[in-house]
Amino acid sequence: MDQLLQVWFNTSSQGVAFLEPIRNNQKNVVDFRYKLANPAFVTICQTSLNELIDLPVSKLLQPGQEALFLDPIIAVFQTGQPQQLSNQYWLHGEPVWHDITLSRTDQLVMVTVQDISEQKRSEHRLQRHLAIASILSAVSSRFITLQANEVDSCIVEALGQVSNHIGAQRASVFTYTSDYEAGRCIYEWCAPGIEPRKERVQARPKECFDWMQPQLEKGETVCLRIDELGPEHPRERAFFSFIAVKSMVAVPLVQQGKTQGFIGFYTIDEPYTWAQNDVALLATFGTLVANVLYRLQQEAAIRRVSQRLEGLHAIDHALLSYRMADQSPLQIAMQYLHFMVACSQITVFQMEADLEWAVAKCQAIDGALNMTPTVRIPAAFLQQWFEQDQPKVAVYHPDLQQLGAAISPALPDFPGDFQSQVIIPLYSQAKCIGVLWLLSTDAYFFSEDDRQVAQELAGPLAIVLHQQQLDEQIKRHTEQLEQQVEERTQEVRQLSTLHQAILRHAGQAIISTDIHGVIQTANQACELLLGYRIDELIGRTVYLQPGPPTNPLPVVTYRMNGRGRPLTDFFAESLATQGYFYCECVTLTKTGQRTPILLAASALQANDGTIIGYVGLSTDISALKTAEINLQRKNQELNTFFHGALDMHCISDSRGNISDVNQAFQETLGYAADELKSIPFLQLIHPDEQKFVYANLLVPILQKPVRNQINRMRRKDGHYRIIEWNAIGINHVVYGSARDITQRQEVEMQLRGLNERLKLATQAAGQGIWEVDVQTNRLFWDERAYEIYGIPTSQTTVYFDDYLRLIHPDDLAAFWAQYNRDIEGDTITNVARIIRPDGELRYIKVNGNLIRNKRGDVVRHIGVIWDVTEQVLAEEALRESEQRFREIAENVDEIFWIHSVEPFQLLYINPTYERVWHRSCQSLYNDTFSFLPGVYEEDMPIVGKAITQYLSGKESQIQCRRKNADGSLSWVSVRTFIIRNEAGKPIRQIGIANDITDQKEKELLLQQALVQEQQLNHLKSQFVSTASHEFRTPLATIQSSVDLIKLYLNVPDASASIQKHLGVIEKEILQFSGLLTDMLTISRIEAGKIQVNPKLIDPILVAQNVINTHFSQRSDHRSVDFTVEGTPYPVCLDEKLMSHVIVNVLSNAFKFSKTNPTLRLSFQDDKHLLIQVTDTGIGIPTNELSMLFQAFFRASNANGVSGTGLGLVISRQFVELHGGQLTIQSEEKKGTCCTITLPVDAPEGAFGADEVITHRTLS
Repeated sequence: MDQLLQVWFNTSSQGVAFLEPIRNNQKNVVDFRYKLANPAFVTICQTSLNELIDLPVSKLLQPGQEALFLDPIIAVFQTGQPQQLSNQYWLHGEPVWHDITLSRTDQLVMVTVQDISEQKRSEHRLQRHLAIASILSAVSSRFITLQANEVDSCIVEALGQVSNHIGAQRASVFTYTSDYEAGRCIYEWCAPGIEPRKERVQARPKECFDWMQPQLEKGETVCLRIDELGPEHPRERAFFSFIAVKSMVAVPLVQQGKTQGFIGFYTIDEPYTWAQNDVALLATFGTLVANVLYRLQQEAAIRRVSQRLEGLHAIDHALLSYRMADQSPLQIAMQYLHFMVACSQITVFQMEADLEWAVAKCQAIDGALNMTPTVRIPAAFLQQWFEQDQPKVAVYHPDLQQLGAAISPALPDFPGDFQSQVIIPLYSQAKCIGVLWLLSTDAYFFSEDDRQVAQELAGPLAIVLHQQQLDEQIKRHTEQLEQQVEERTQEVRQLSTLHQAILRHAGQAIISTDIHGVIQTANQACELLLGYRIDELIGRTVYLQPGPPTNPLPVVTYRMNGRGRPLTDFFAESLATQGYFYCECVTLTKTGQRTPILLAASALQANDGTIIGYVGLSTDISALKTAEINLQRKNQELNTFFHGALDMHCISDSRGNISDVNQAFQETLGYAADELKSIPFLQLIHPDEQKFVYANLLVPILQKPVRNQINRMRRKDGHYRIIEWNAIGINHVVYGSARDITQRQEVEMQLRGLNERLKLATQAAGQGIWEVDVQTNRLFWDERAYEIYGIPTSQTTVYFDDYLRLIHPDDLAAFWAQYNRDIEGDTITNVARIIRPDGELRYIKVNGNLIRNKRGDVVRHIGVIWDVTEQVLAEEALRESEQRFREIAENVDEIFWIHSVEPFQLLYINPTYERVWHRSCQSLYNDTFSFLPGVYEEDMPIVGKAITQYLSGKESQIQCRRKNADGSLSWVSVRTFIIRNEAGKPIRQIGIANDITDQKEKELLLQQALVQEQQLNHLKSQFVSTASHEFRTPLATIQSSVDLIKLYLNVPDASASIQKHLGVIEKEILQFSGLLTDMLTISRIEAGKIQVNPKLIDPILVAQNVINTHFSQRSDHRSVDFTVEGTPYPVCLDEKLMSHVIVNVLSNAFKFSKTNPTLRLSFQDDKHLLIQVTDTGIGIPTNELSMLFQAFFRASNANGVSGTGLGLVISRQFVELHGGQLTIQSEEKKGTCCTITLPVDAPEGAFGADEVITHRTLS
């Protein structure tokens, strides 16, 4: 028996082991060791028998498994009660399950382990099978009763359920076109975080998926992993790369025995091997989807046939009674066609009579119907698509890109990126009268059914176009007749109106008489000219009498009864010979004043030509006569100046042909005037200079005047004179003036020679030349230097030390100090007293240059010396005189100073400098320019320029600002003067400065008042312009809607239309109210009446309320992308004001972009709240960013978007009231980012004493 037990123990598939307890010092069981184990147990433990025996159990356990395995063993050992355990772990990527039984045997614990992995796997497969079967059953039940409006959501939901079960991350339904040339994705489901691909796989050509078409045609499911595809599968790898997946299952969609597409299940992150049971059940799912799609297609086809019949019936009915229908047949046909074929654009063109142009009669763009389009394109562009042998057949191009054709470049009126088109010619009476053109932005958009619907409409549309042509011909004929009648009526009205207007408003006096000269009518201008009232003139007779000898012009008078020859007698004579009467006269006014007039008269004739009276027009020419007198006087003055001027003057055309010259011109060149007129100007120029003068001066003279040009001109005797001349062209006439500068040139040449001789004389006069050899310390003098120093020329060797002994001992220290300073530069300047050998004291001035070698070391001195004793003595006398002057200068309020010219140094500055400039006078003596730090930095260029002029001996006057000790600025006026000696040489420079701060402050106040007035005027104009536009727009819309409501009140069953326009009125009133609110808010801000009521609020809740209230139900289905960063905390803000700010900036983001704007709340660690709104819209031009916060400012690229330019201004004011900042970053055509930075703590005084501000974590 023991042997049999041993055999069973060693061969059993169950693992069996016996465990012996391990005790601590207190005899407590703390662990067990393996005492005995069979091979099956050793295999399960993945170790060897030798390693297992005596090994503590805890050594094989993973951390944390003591409670799961060791504790139950101890419990079994202590209680003797057996226990059942289960254990699961992963081995080589597969799950492993064990059932474990623990029981006590004497002082051992027996462990029995049974591997139940296969049983668990079978159960798992069964559960998965039942689960997916349940899903398919539920889907099948729902598909049976599925309605057309439920199909989209139902199929996507089913894709998600199946995908979640089999582990797919994306699923899609892909169908082929009827011709199997392309396919598109009609449904797609994506797991959370997976990017959709539906839009990228629309209208894909068959080449993209024909590699798996043979398997799908056989009804087989295609399973692939990208890591199993080698280089020999390029098309499969390209497909996987395009849709960005790692593995896929493609289930065929079979309808009526033919594959119509497939359902794809994909993994995105990593390759996956699909279970065969799942794949088999997916085929069932594919059958369910194929059946429901086929059923819905059949139902849609039935509905579509019904709709086609109803649409054609409506069009036929409209054609039969189109004059009584509410809508035209063309409008009904377009509405029906777009309903049946919802493509991007439908246009009906009518060919013009010459077949050169095609004119759009109606157009539907994305469903919006336009019955009066303004599109006109060449007819040849449409005709190029027609089949040459079958011109009446419709043309279909499913993919214009493959065809190599593009609509937009050829036709600017069609800017869409169209991919497919259908063109159907419209024929009437065997003639093409129009074209029906359907366009779509999707390739392979038009199905066979779509093309049939369009073809069915071709006949009715041709009838409609033909009928419209006939109606237009009748309309044009009627309009021509009405226009002729209207034109004739208008001519009569115009003649009557013109007659009345002439009498009432003409500036000339108009009088009509009968054939005897008795006045019948007169206009208002007669009262101004003659002084008579109109009633006083009527009945008087117009007489004409000769004027006095001094002014022989005829005199016109107006008498009730009198002698003389009536004016009509002159009319009759003149009319008989000339047909009119026209002369200059003098009229006698009511007061007896004589006024010069221009009189024009003509006869008034009846229809038969009989003269029934006369009409005269009198024009006051008093001003003209005065102008003539002034012009004559001015011409006389100009002629006197021209001919009597000392300078030469002439007039010519642009080619140089002289038309007039003055006497000076004739005398200078020796020609008579007629001779000069026959000689072209260019021939007077010296031959050597003619080419230059012609090319550079005469050719461009009409565009570029000639200034200060000097040339040699030939006299009549052949000699040449040097002439300086100017010329300018005006209206193709050239006016020239010139001056003979021959003598001046000769004098200037003499002066230059004289200056050269004077220069040599100046260098030689009284100056000696000296040179020092630094290496030998030897001096070299010329004879004049020996003479100045009083040393005989026989002493040929003189050293520098000899020279130093000549210097006065009191001046030696200053000499060395100046010399040491000069040696650092390039020049030497020194003045010192010397004691000549004969004991005479002289002042000697030395100027020289330092000569350096390549290393920069001084090797030679060279310069000049001269005796300045008289000059120095004179300056000392002058200083004594200036000392007396100081007593006066020190008592004035102006700063007064004196500088010497040679050398330049400050001789005197009065104490006023210390009081005004707040610096000591000594500092200025020490450094002439020590006042400069007190000058305001912005005025330094002006002061520097004035100093340069001052040093160069020029007078100047400036105004500048100085800095005061308290940081304020004061204005100073500075004037400088030059004192010269009898020879005109500058010897003193004097300056005066006084404080003009009070004067400047008054000027500044006046300038500020003027600028403020100009700004107010500009804002007023801007406000009136903006407000008039923004107020007029909603008011015009409201007025239009009110007119339409009045019209609909008389139409039965028009309540829907009335409600629609009431909605429009309500919307415009809201917009109008918002505009008024913005303007009132600006007024309150400017008046300082905005109250800020800060409270602790939840910023996230405020933002969510704004989004839900204002932006959650937009008609364009856009929304706000809302994110929160950082740890939220409460913020002390005025909720009402900040909500207004967020609404403003989000509204701008929606208005100026087409995508979702982003709202980001960032809770900063430095206790600041950051609110940021970002869009990807049109952006703001860079050069306009600085003007964003000006009231009523609108960016130049925002003309098509409504707005007042007040939103950002109000928003920034509200933010700044909270102590925050609002900034804008924007780039044109890329987008805008609006950033609001707010402090989170309440400003001082925001809460009462019983309120406590605390921070809390917001949920």
